[in-house]
Amino acid sequence: MLKNRKGFTLIELIVIIVIIGILAAVAIPRYVDLTTQAQDGTARGILGGLRSANALLYAARILNVTTTTQDWTGIVGSAGLQGVQVSGSGTQYLTITVGAVTYSFSMDTGTPPIITCPAHTTW
Repeated sequence: MLKNRKGFTLIELIVIIVIIGILAAVAIPRYVDLTTQAQDGTARGILGGLRSANALLYAARILNVTTTTQDWTGIVGSAGLQGVQVSGSGTQYLTITVGAVTYSFSMDTGTPPIITCPAHTTW
């Protein structure tokens, strides 16, 4: 006596909507967390490149016995980082925007110069 049924019942549709809602409630915060981690990873990579270039320039200064001071233009130029531009020559801070987050790197002009990201002291 069963007729040919086509389609879904109202209960089945509501269950599917609830399942999609639960998945969205879990997935959206996770996605936001992943994008934040990706931006931090990119900034850490840039910081590593800057530190490596800084160390190489400092070593070259020692080997060549030169007294020129290191600035952001020389460090960024020798690091070969794409998309990074220095706004002012010789400034203490370098600002880089990754995604929607702006990171500021500082250079201690000691011997040797040390590059840090003050907002993220654990890096």
